[in-house]
Amino acid sequence: MMVYWIVFIYTTIVSVIVNNMNKKTVIFKEAVSEKKVAFKRVGLFGGLLTFFMATFFAGHRCDVADSFLYISYFDNMGGTVGDIPQILQSDAKCPLFDAIIIFCKQQLHYSYHEWFMLLAFFQGFTVARFICKFSENFDFSSYMFVAEVTFFWMYNGIRQFTAVCIVLLVMEQYFNKKWIPFLIAVFLAYKVHSSVAIWIGFFITAHWKPFSAKTMLAIVAAVIAFSIFISGDMEGTDYAGYNEQNEYADDGVNIFQVLIYAVPGAIAFVKRKVIFEKKRPYYIDIMINLSVAAVGLDIVGMISSQGVTIGRLPIYFSLCNNILIPWLIDNAFSKPQGSIIKKIAYGSYFFYYIFYTYITKGGLNYHSRSLGIALYSH
Repeated sequence: MMVYWIVFIYTTIVSVIVNNMNKKTVIFKEAVSEKKVAFKRVGLFGGLLTFFMATFFAGHRCDVADSFLYISYFDNMGGTVGDIPQILQSDAKCPLFDAIIIFCKQQLHYSYHEWFMLLAFFQGFTVARFICKFSENFDFSSYMFVAEVTFFWMYNGIRQFTAVCIVLLVMEQYFNKKWIPFLIAVFLAYKVHSSVAIWIGFFITAHWKPFSAKTMLAIVAAVIAFSIFISGDMEGTDYAGYNEQNEYADDGVNIFQVLIYAVPGAIAFVKRKVIFEKKRPYYIDIMINLSVAAVGLDIVGMISSQGVTIGRLPIYFSLCNNILIPWLIDNAFSKPQGSIIKKIAYGSYFFYYIFYTYITKGGLNYHSRSLGIALYSH
């Protein structure tokens, strides 16, 4: 666990320092009037510095969580660069992912060490860019990323998280209803991990007004329909046999995860009159709907026999909570209330970090041959 505490403490401290440095001005449309409004944001360099430690250790790991499966997959991958066009056109499980491995092995002469570092840098860069671009409270958003243990996706489930990050790259285009770049990104991500198809059920309805009857019915219908579809047949999917091979695989969704994901939607619903009267970036309303969709999937995952499958889907939407919760605390409450709630939130997320890492998982292992680190909790 020592490595993950280093990541936690470093990210928390550096994010506070970066958040208090000079910020750049970013122009967004306002939600109601659609007038352009200036907002202050942390620059990308500060974001990369904040997530450096999480990226560094993710890139240097070896048999952490399901990493041994990816090492074996990398080492056993055959083919040449000339095979890539045929692979991309095939009906293989993850043709783009396979093509990247072949290119790294044959053209760049990478071992799995360099390949892990490449993926870790891509994921760290994408998350940093997303939070820097959209968060009004960078340090709180960064704290949530480590305290919710979302950063562990960079160590476990990296193929799915790569698909998540491909879509994150075009979130600004998505928010602006530029559908072609967004759908291209979803198509490419699908060639990495098929679970990204979850976006198809929500990408238009998320733009509707939050908490309207039409929006809620559409979200509920999409959650139920996709859950039934993906639970119908596990054979041949990206999750078949996953639990048996990975000790860190989800065994379903627990009530604490549901409660964590339910917080932003609950606050937004209770304070909806205040929120809708606020001058706010246009993407806040979209993030509210995506947050509601995430908790809906988690609720289904908690009660479903296929919790391992459904419980891993909310990650496509839940990263919006890292932007949404800080904004809600700062804008849906008075300053004295917001200050108290923020302190409670910091403490609650810290408790969740302890609960998840020590109680749910019994401690998280870390092993790196390149760094000479071998830390095991069992």
